[in-house]
Amino acid sequence: MKQSKFWKVLAMVFLILLNINITKAFAEITTDINISEYEQLLQNTCYYATANPINNPQIKINYQIEKNQLLFTSMSISNDGTLYAGTFAGKLYAFNQDGSIKWSKQLEKLGYSIFIAYKDGMIYATSGLGNVYAVDQNGNIKWTLNIGQGFLGSPVVDKDGSHIYIAYWDKNGDKIYSITKLGISDFQTNLDTNSPLTHIVLDPQKDILYVGSDDGKLYAIDLSIVVNFNNTMSIPGNVIWKYQVNNKISDLMVDNNSIVYFTAGNILYALKPDGSLNWKYNLPDGVPNTIATDNNTIYIGSKIDNTNLNQTTNNAKIYALANDGTLKWIYQTGDKNILRIAIDKNGNIYFTSYDSIKFKLSSITPNSTERWTISNSTWNPFIVFGIGGMDKNNLYLDLGNEISIISDKSHSAIQLWIGKNYYMKDGNKYTMDVEPFVDNNGRTIVPLRFVSYALGLSQDNISWDENTQTATINFNNKIIRFTIGKNIYTINGIAYTMDTVPISKNGRVMLPVRYVVNSLGYNISFDPQTQMITITIQQ
Repeated sequence: MKQSKFWKVLAMVFLILLNINITKAFAEITTDINISEYEQLLQNTCYYATANPINNPQIKINYQIEKNQLLFTSMSISNDGTLYAGTFAGKLYAFNQDGSIKWSKQLEKLGYSIFIAYKDGMIYATSGLGNVYAVDQNGNIKWTLNIGQGFLGSPVVDKDGSHIYIAYWDKNGDKIYSITKLGISDFQTNLDTNSPLTHIVLDPQKDILYVGSDDGKLYAIDLSIVVNFNNTMSIPGNVIWKYQVNNKISDLMVDNNSIVYFTAGNILYALKPDGSLNWKYNLPDGVPNTIATDNNTIYIGSKIDNTNLNQTTNNAKIYALANDGTLKWIYQTGDKNILRIAIDKNGNIYFTSYDSIKFKLSSITPNSTERWTISNSTWNPFIVFGIGGMDKNNLYLDLGNEISIISDKSHSAIQLWIGKNYYMKDGNKYTMDVEPFVDNNGRTIVPLRFVSYALGLSQDNISWDENTQTATINFNNKIIRFTIGKNIYTINGIAYTMDTVPISKNGRVMLPVRYVVNSLGYNISFDPQTQMITITIQQ
């Protein structure tokens, strides 16, 4: 029988009391971790089925850090478009949508890396000094917890934001720590390995955490609390199965059917939820470097095998496999290494690669037809990590010492916020002298002139009749009229009814934004959590 809310609370209190003696002493790491070990912990997560297709790519914005911060380690994007990033030099950054620094926080001294995860307005960060931080959206540290003198991997946050899971290792062995959102360690799981932990991934459907290690072990850890018929509790954190291979686990992911995929050596393994082998695929040449899935097809990005003396050409490939492990197609890139793969909602594949001379971002169709490739002479192929994230309209490229947003030239996005006197368009910030607000009818009211300019209209497209108090928009073969205090507006002479009325404020004509945008044929959405209005223009 699954736990009731009462039993779950009781169980968590019991676990906290058992583990309250966790160390708080700050101590420095005594071992050096090299860059390759850091890269294993960059959470090479596949991003899929979220972004709109990018048909005409352009570099929209670059986010940059001070030179002494070396390289970015990881990034997260919040619902309001703020980008958070940690660095190899102990600093946490928050960037505005226009690329400017919103705030930064030096969490550790130079030389100690920061890895992050974002959830529900809180940034969770781990450091090379064994510290875990919770930082709010304004840069305030809410709590700090030290869990030892070993090395911490990237934090992973569960679906409801109640727990953070962290991989930890030192000379005495490896552990997985569970920490509540209040900063209390409620349990830990000891693992039978002393090798670095390479990946930590949550099952999207079940309370299972999967952990891969450098010595080829894959662990499945049960995170659920179960109350039995005799009122005894099964404590979370138990290893329910372990799968052993001969090579280190270099990538790991779980699909929506709880099938576990991981790479080791030149093989992609697919395991059933019970830990038994479903199938495996041997790459005919090269070794797998990254994997992704849209839950219908599994994609493998390979790199050249440096141990194979017969492999002298750049022949990194993308392999597409069906869910049963059969090969669908192979795409030859002519590059040395496929770094990261992402998939949009239409199944288009985006991948980053390099050939030792230049770094590239490319896209192909679900059937492996080339769509486009872009490159930039300033992108250094030796420090880039590839696709760092994907949101509704953009790809975020982790270029080592900077982050670039890749957007679509055929789309334009405008963001406004309730109570803020500026708007963003394609990453650029523009100031208004009147702030949008919500009227008594629950409609968002915006200044006509500024929104019209944002939508691409000029001064010639807008006119004002003082006698009738009517604003006229003449654009794209449409004549649209709004009158102050009237809930009727017209499009090419045809009358339509609104559930609110335009007003005049501070000498500005203020109109209900949805009626203006819809009249022009554009799309609009509202995020009540961030109070952000987004207008999307198909050009």
